[in-house]
Amino acid sequence: MTAANFQLFCESVPGVAFDRFEELCAGAWKEDSKLALSLFAWLGTLGGDADVVQNSNRENKKVFYMAMMWLQTNYPSTLANNLERIAAHASLHSILDVLMFAKNQTGPNSLGVQLQSACSGEDWRSTAT
Repeated sequence: MTAANFQLFCESVPGVAFDRFEELCAGAWKEDSKLALSLFAWLGTLGGDADVVQNSNRENKKVFYMAMMWLQTNYPSTLANNLERIAAHASLHSILDVLMFAKNQTGPNSLGVQLQSACSGEDWRSTAT
């Protein structure tokens, strides 16, 4: 594990400041983006039902959502290409939360803009007869 990814691993705890978390994500991504993406997925497992303390679940989930927000802001196509993995590491509800965040983002490269253009295209046809 690289130094920046190890630092991301160690400091991704409830209560981490968003500015600090953004720095950690950027450094980890720069060193090894594939490992950083794996750590983001790992964060999604921390808020699951297996954890004992319910408040801890919520706080851990916030760190996962911060990772998804960072990914959406900096690498929206990577987030779009990995949406199915969110459910595998977090929950189906998490996909909805991430999509709602992405939908409200602006900018030509945002996932929200990409989703809107994809949904308004001719490729979406009903299979009903």
